[in-house]
Amino acid sequence: MTGIVHRFLNLSFRGPFQIFFLPLFLFLLLLSAVTAPIWVLVVVLIQKRGERQFQRAMQAKQRWIAWPELEPRLFDGQGTIIIESAQKMPVRVWWTPEDLVAIAPFEPPPDGELDYFFIEEKAHPFVLWCHRRFLDEAHGTALLTEPTLELPGGLGMAGFFLGLYPKLSVIDTVYCLPHQTKQVFNDEPA
Repeated sequence: MTGIVHRFLNLSFRGPFQIFFLPLFLFLLLLSAVTAPIWVLVVVLIQKRGERQFQRAMQAKQRWIAWPELEPRLFDGQGTIIIESAQKMPVRVWWTPEDLVAIAPFEPPPDGELDYFFIEEKAHPFVLWCHRRFLDEAHGTALLTEPTLELPGGLGMAGFFLGLYPKLSVIDTVYCLPHQTKQVFNDEPA
């Protein structure tokens, strides 16, 4: 803090500008420090509200399964759990009765190749296929669920679910950006 103030005081302008700008700078710095937690809370609340709306939309489309109803199938190794996540995005857990890896036209990418930070212009072909066939809000077939267990922090949770349900097929994937999903649907033959 003192380094910033010292650099500010050593700027080329002196006199009345310095007397005016230093208190203004300090006030704005203090204001941002005080209001930042409030803005973070607002963003989190907006995100949770959006997820509740998404969950209700999936329930209305009959694309929801309650965790207690699903868990016996998971212990038996039926179907595939798909974990959709990305940096600063909510984790969505989906289930499909299909063996996703067996029917996939592409190999799932290793965890290190998943673009959790939306850096790449194009998503991995498996991620696009998985999104279109299973996760897409309008066209997908997977059922959204909400685990009753405490999920670990971070990204890439397949190992966590495999530890609980060793017979189960579990896939980590990432969100698809709108321009990526349009590309998938536009590239399909008519």
